[in-house]
Amino acid sequence: EGEKRWKKTPKSGIKGQCWCSRAPGPGIPSPLPLPIPGGFSGNGGESLPCLFPQGIPQAVLVGHDWGGAVVWNMALFHPDRVRAVASLNTPYRPADPAVDILEKMKEHPALEYQFYFQEPGVAEAELEKDIGRTLKALIRSTHPEERLQSVPGIPGLSSRPGLLVGFPEDPPPSRILPGPELEYYIQRFRKSGFRGPLNWYRNIRTNWNWALSARDRKIPLPALMVTAGKDPVLLPSLSKGMENWIPRLRREHLEECGHWTQMERPAEVNRILLEWLEGLPPDVPFPGISRL
Repeated sequence: EGEKRWKKTPKSGIKGQCWCSRAPGPGIPSPLPLPIPGGFSGNGGESLPCLFPQGIPQAVLVGHDWGGAVVWNMALFHPDRVRAVASLNTPYRPADPAVDILEKMKEHPALEYQFYFQEPGVAEAELEKDIGRTLKALIRSTHPEERLQSVPGIPGLSSRPGLLVGFPEDPPPSRILPGPELEYYIQRFRKSGFRGPLNWYRNIRTNWNWALSARDRKIPLPALMVTAGKDPVLLPSLSKGMENWIPRLRREHLEECGHWTQMERPAEVNRILLEWLEGLPPDVPFPGISRL
């Protein structure tokens, strides 16, 4: 999650500090070598200094996409460090020892791109060939004027030689990634490449196996789940039953919103987050059951 994607958070009467924690992404060299060790175990333990700078003992964590998965795991493994937790689009599901996660994913055609990302170097070569084209093709809103005509969907990717095959060579500008921000991301990805973000997908099974150690735990903290009705991958239906594992869960839904939630609907996201933050109990006790 680049900090640019969270830049529209407004000032409010809420007292405190706000920061964007960095994981392997735009301009951030990947700390995960291949083969990749650790997975979320690193994000849940070794990355604590990054998630909690300046000696801050406890914080409210908000994440989107992979960031959502990180903050759910922080709340699960380190509830003493997390006052409350919120996720945009990404639901929480406990790991199931009876499931091979990669085999389970094959049942969902919308996840086919994640298998394309598995072979090191293949997706990097395609995505880094023309970074501007990659970003304009993939980071678009659900607005009708934003739709690229006659482009292939995610299902069927295994029969094509690449993710961007069939996309325009020079896609029109994206409403949610205007010129200055597009150029910012181009420069950051030229510096870092796509290996860091892609390694998240290559670590799915390792993360799943690590999460099995917490499969019977619940998240006891105040929590917020924001679903987006037009996200083609992180479907709202995937969040069904989260209350069984997160008893203090609050839900919000943005029907006319795709995957890039805080970029597509910044005003609505800000309203939801601020109302939720303002409604948190003034002093949430430390559970004191942090574990790795």
